[in-house]
Parts: sequence; C-alpha cells; structure tokens
Amino acid sequence: MKIIDTVTKAVCPQGSAVALGSFDGIHMGHKALIGGMVEHAKEQGLTPVVFTFSNHPRELVPNAPRVKNILYKNEKEQIIASLGVEVLASVPFDQHMMTLPPERFVREILVEGLNAKAVFCGFNYRFGYRAQGNPERLREFGEQFGFRVSVLEPVVINGNVVSSSMIRTMIAAGQVE
Repeated sequence: MKIIDTVTKAVCPQGSAVALGSFDGIHMGHKALIGGMVEHAKEQGLTPVVFTFSNHPRELVPNAPRVKNILYKNEKEQIIASLGVEVLASVPFDQHMMTLPPERFVREILVEGLNAKAVFCGFNYRFGYRAQGNPERLREFGEQFGFRVSVLEPVVINGNVVSSSMIRTMIAAGQVE
C-alpha cells in the first residue's frame, strides 16, 4: 500500500474509488465501508483509496477536548492495507483544510486530487468548513462532478450504533472485550 500526505491526480490516473472517514479503530462499520469501496474499485478497474486525516480535526479547534486515538498510526495503516486498499491518503488537517468550503474540498481533493469516480462514506460523515458538508451534499456534488456516492447506513449491535466514540467510551469504562 502506498501512503501519501498530499493528493495529486498522478496517484490515480485511471480513476479511484475513495472511502472517506477518520477510521480510528477500524471497527465493523469502517470495515464494511472500506470493503464495499475495495470491491467496487476492483469491479470497475479503479484504484482503491482511503482518504483520512493524519491528526484529529479537534486538535485545531480551541478549547475542544482532546480525542484519544484507539489505534497507533502503524496499526491503522496495517489494518487498512490488509483490507485491500492500494493508496492511503493520510493528509494533515491544518488551517487550509479547516477553512475549505465543502465544494472546494470535493473539487480539489476528490475530483482534481484523487480523480474520484466513486466515493464511499458513512451516514454521519461531515466535511468542509465547519462540517457543513454531509452525505446529501456529497451526492449533489457527485452529480455535479460525475462520481457515484455510496453511503453506508449505521451498523447496530445490541441497539447501539457502532462508532469510534462508543468504542472509546467502552474502553474507558474497562469494557475492552
């Protein structure tokens, strides 16, 4: 798996399928999302890509509580590689990213940068300045820029939506299993 910290069309000249998210913990929902993206990429002859940030966006928000990572960086990379991903775009979340409007994020990162032909995200995915972008806006941008959007519905276990936040809470409470 190739790991990059900037996106350029040269990485995926034939086009890509991109999974978007933080992917901390690589839980069941993440695996389903990435697995669906990889399967689609293989069927369509696209490069399977995961786009994520190398740091948590809250690090730039004043007075926001610090988010503890579930996995170390190298563990996250190994798991993502094992799922069939060929390119991991692990880009720093910086002042530029924080102020990028949703349409520019899509145009500059997904379309111009990764040459996306298909984009996969979770039901609660947010992007762009002040998290103004959501899956519905992503679908609108997909129609505008010519890429397919697939949104994964929540994975639920025992009535609880599986999420990195839930996993952090369980670990903090000593419920590691």
